[in-house]
Formats: sequence, C-alpha cells, structure tokens
Amino acid sequence: MTWEELYLEYSDAIHNYILLLVGNHEVAEDLTHDTFVKVKYSLNHFRGESSKKTWLFPLQEILRMIF
Repeated sequence: MTWEELYLEYSDAIHNYILLLVGNHEVAEDLTHDTFVKVKYSLNHFRGESSKKTWLFPLQEILRMIF
C-alpha cells in the first residue's frame, strides 16, 4: 500500500480520533498532517506484523503527547 492509499483510507479516521483527544479542529488537522508526514518517512519500516491501521494509530498518540 502506498502512502497516498494510506492517506485516502485512514486520514479521516485518524483526524476524528485526534479530534476526540484534543478537542480542537485546528490542532487535530495539524496533528493529522504531522502523522502522515511521519508515516511517509516510516512506511519502509512497516514489517506487516500488524494491520496498517494498528500501526498508524500509535504514531498519532506519540504526536499528541509531544504537542
């Protein structure tokens, strides 16, 4: 799966999840963007030991904590 396919499939779900966590649309948009930038540069490290969705969601949790 390409980065673009991941973005199309999961960006809304990740944005909504982050929005629930932070309660602010602008922050959620920024963190969603940051998540997918990180995904773009980390995709080659995905080993397929879990689903891509499972792999994506911890990345945003880390970004939420940093923000």
